[in-house]
Amino acid sequence: MDVDLVLLEPVAGGLRVGAEAFRGAPILALAPVRIMLPMLTNVWEIEQAVRLIRQAMQHLQADGIAYDSQIPIGGMIEVPAAALSARAFATRLDFMSLGTNDLVQYTLAIDRVDDEVNYLYDPVHPAVLRLIHEVIASGIAAGIPVSMCGEMAGDPRYVRLLLGLGLRELSMQPRSLLEVAGITPRPCTTMGIKPSAPIAWQSRGLTILLRTRLQPARTDSSSIRTG
Repeated sequence: MDVDLVLLEPVAGGLRVGAEAFRGAPILALAPVRIMLPMLTNVWEIEQAVRLIRQAMQHLQADGIAYDSQIPIGGMIEVPAAALSARAFATRLDFMSLGTNDLVQYTLAIDRVDDEVNYLYDPVHPAVLRLIHEVIASGIAAGIPVSMCGEMAGDPRYVRLLLGLGLRELSMQPRSLLEVAGITPRPCTTMGIKPSAPIAWQSRGLTILLRTRLQPARTDSSSIRTG
């Protein structure tokens, strides 16, 4: 959902519903939870969203509902305006994540699912790489982590380039792991995490996160399936 749509609500509205959804959520027992703001374009959106999140926390506290007051708040960088504002964003966020599928589309004014123009989809276009580098450099300068999701993150053709640009966190489908891990500087080893949690691999500071699907709790067998 576009963060602008949530900010149209005069009160915490949707953000409060989202915050209360964390109550008793099974995922809390499996891995750390973070809040990520999508489709950001300017600093005002971040400041307003954070204000509403803090307001939602006050509601939870008033209702006697436990919550994490230090929950990290990050932002998706998926439009050129966000990438060009990354230095300002990095001083207001706890982390940033590059959404390359949308970033490439919006930068090159093409639709990757439209057969008429998808041949123009180019993740290594100079303009795209400059934006990616700006975001990574902004995160490094501010001391916050920058990750990448999207097809580019799991494409072995681009891993060395992304490492050279300073990226250290990649999110990808499990099917891409072995090939990507095979071209990193040394063999990857699993990090210490709880069984059935999202899987992470680390190699010389490079972290690869496997995207997983969480299934609703069932009364029979395991409620989580890796997808």
